[in-house]
Amino acid sequence: MATTSNTITATAGQTEFSFSFPYLKKESIKVTIDNVATTAFTIPDNNPTTVVLNSGAIAGQVIKIFRLTSTEAVPTAFFSGGAIRAKDLNNNFDSMLYISQERENQTEEIIQGGIADGSITSSKLANHSVGTAALIDGSVTTAKLDQTLQDRLEQSVSVKDFGAVGDGVTDDYDAITQAIAAAAGQLLVFPSGTYSVTKTIVFDQSDSVIRGIGDVIITMPDNINREWSVGNIGKSIIGVANGVAPVENVLLENITFDFNSNRRGVVTGTASDKDDAFEKNAFTVANAKNITIRDCQFLNGFRHCLDITTPIKKGVSGLSDTQKLLQMPVLPNISGTEVFGAQYITIENCLFSGGGDDNLTTHYCSNVYITNCRSESPYGGYGIGPGNNNGFEIDDGSRNIIVSDCTAIKCSSAIEVKAHDYAPAPYNVIINGLQAINCVSSVEIHHTNWEGPISGNASNAYNILFSGTPGTVTLAAGTPQQVECVDGISPMARNVSISNVQIIAPTEVTFNERDSNNNFTQYALTPNRCFEVGGYDGVQVSNILFNDGRSDTALSDVDGFDQPVVFATNLGLIHLHDGCRNVSFSNVQVTGFGGTTPLTAMIFNIVSTCFDSINCSNLTVVDGPNEIVEATGANQAYFGSFRGIVARSSVTMTGPALNSSNNNLRFEQPDITGYTNTIDVQELVLEKSAGTPSTGRGIGSVHVDTNTGVLRTKTTSRSSTAWNSLGALAWARYTGTNDIIRKQNNIQGIVKNGTGDYTVTLSSDFVFADSNDFCVCVTSSQRDNVVTGPSVNANGVASFDINCYNDSGVLADSGFINIIVFGTTI
Repeated sequence: MATTSNTITATAGQTEFSFSFPYLKKESIKVTIDNVATTAFTIPDNNPTTVVLNSGAIAGQVIKIFRLTSTEAVPTAFFSGGAIRAKDLNNNFDSMLYISQERENQTEEIIQGGIADGSITSSKLANHSVGTAALIDGSVTTAKLDQTLQDRLEQSVSVKDFGAVGDGVTDDYDAITQAIAAAAGQLLVFPSGTYSVTKTIVFDQSDSVIRGIGDVIITMPDNINREWSVGNIGKSIIGVANGVAPVENVLLENITFDFNSNRRGVVTGTASDKDDAFEKNAFTVANAKNITIRDCQFLNGFRHCLDITTPIKKGVSGLSDTQKLLQMPVLPNISGTEVFGAQYITIENCLFSGGGDDNLTTHYCSNVYITNCRSESPYGGYGIGPGNNNGFEIDDGSRNIIVSDCTAIKCSSAIEVKAHDYAPAPYNVIINGLQAINCVSSVEIHHTNWEGPISGNASNAYNILFSGTPGTVTLAAGTPQQVECVDGISPMARNVSISNVQIIAPTEVTFNERDSNNNFTQYALTPNRCFEVGGYDGVQVSNILFNDGRSDTALSDVDGFDQPVVFATNLGLIHLHDGCRNVSFSNVQVTGFGGTTPLTAMIFNIVSTCFDSINCSNLTVVDGPNEIVEATGANQAYFGSFRGIVARSSVTMTGPALNSSNNNLRFEQPDITGYTNTIDVQELVLEKSAGTPSTGRGIGSVHVDTNTGVLRTKTTSRSSTAWNSLGALAWARYTGTNDIIRKQNNIQGIVKNGTGDYTVTLSSDFVFADSNDFCVCVTSSQRDNVVTGPSVNANGVASFDINCYNDSGVLADSGFINIIVFGTTI
């Protein structure tokens, strides 16, 4: 082999070192000192085979001089017609020879194991170029590894390094606790296994990753007191507000936390030494911030499977009903100091099952994102007697919560947004993408005892704080949460957006209840409703589908779900009640629930104790129940409209399909077939189609059968004494107090002449022969409405006056006026 390098051991202060191999350019000569490259040298012109270091070497240093010929280009390039010199040809051939010699020597060094430490860097290795087949066993040691890589390897800590066994029998509590402390700021690994612990595992180190490798379960033996949770992120000092800094920046993934259902009745043994919020659950996140949990399972919690909460719950023992309501907005506190809960929590791709109360719940936390999770089959039995066993629950004091693309199966409610009367209600909640299968109910939204001015509930705020008289009360006076409450309306229960929901096959579900002797017995819960709103302001619902599942051939035989059952009571699919206000629905699809065996009596059940705006647009019903809308109460405080109802029933239903005694609720352009009695409402708006003749009596005009209420569009010009035209020529909704036309069709103008006195002029597009050719229907917020002075001017334009009278028979302004005009034009 040709010589391409020389190695010399230096003496003290030596600067000159000779080498014995030829080269073409000085740039090809390289030098290392103890395997570290250096450029601090020269090659004298008068001594071309000597390297002179800029400073003297240290005795014993190894100086290596080697040649590395450039492969970028040949020394000399030749051009067509140019001279070819022997020297140039020789230099080109020498360059190729030297490169070949250098590569041969480098290859031999590799074969002989002569790679110097630090000589192979990442820039010299192609991706996947080093495989295990190319390495001799034991040839790569930690001494040969770059120190940065070694540092990274040292950042991974296994619980088995500290003695954890993971055999499901050995108590691994101490080993895991030691590993958590050692892994502060690093990766903590749980190798595959079942880790049995006798106390709560507390993940209290910030800036850490906890990861299960393979199938990892952490659980507790059968005899451990049920107060102990299996695991927590975060900790607290009992009785000290914010005594411990929140745990921050933690990723937990791929671990199952199983409370062990055999512990539900165990009250003996050492009790937990944690705050209540950290107890009785499969897992708890409290006093924590910036936490992500993914690909985990939380099973069989005596209370909850997972609770995202504050270290302490709000204490109300010893307070009177009045005191509890007055302090409602205040968050949990100790000696007047608010206790931090949890914030910026992400729960992703997790499973929850077997909870004694709710499977997953949130309390006094904010900015929580729950996505791609499944919650199924709560067990029940946390409290004495039947419980409220929800799949997902957004509970007291929760703020800014998003639930996305989740599934709930065989739960009491798929998701419940609610609060106790002594606690602030959740607000700013988004539910986008929810499938509820075989749940008793599916969506429940309410704030208990904060319905507003409803006299029927003696326990509500209106009666306790206001003595049944409208007014204003200051809640939580003198605290940072001080807020004004008007008429017992919850100042917190607001802002819920729900979209893209499927409610499939609601059915009877079996849960467990517990008696005072800790005996568990089963009971069955039967549906009463599927979607409920009470005591909440500002609920927006879009793209919601109800399907009874009876036509799903795979529901039971293939997928293992249950068939739907007849509802226990007729609260309807959608139950709007006590204090529900400003609620809107759009794009609602109902398939089934009627037929020869109806499951429920109605779709919308709007009770008289609702307030403000109630609206629905685009409601499609196929083989639905006997009533599509039932709205009770005359002259009630709620108003709104149902627009675009399309209903078809293959089985004749008696109806009325639309049944409303509230003259403030408007039904616009319904299209209903298959109901003997279609409508019994106070306000109906039907716009004429483009093909309707000017007389309003021919082909295309919409009519109602005066005997049955069935709506039809005429297909011939033949007249019928059994049909009355409902083709409204003109209509308007007018705010009388502010003199504003909110909506109108073919109304030229409305002028307020004085208190309770208005003049209406129809569009000049209508030409009437005389004032007997049109009829006016008026409703308003006043008791009596009188239409006077109908007239037609020389051009055939119609006008009339409206007088509104209050209960005392005195002219009074009306908050709203609804006007519909029927008639026959020239």
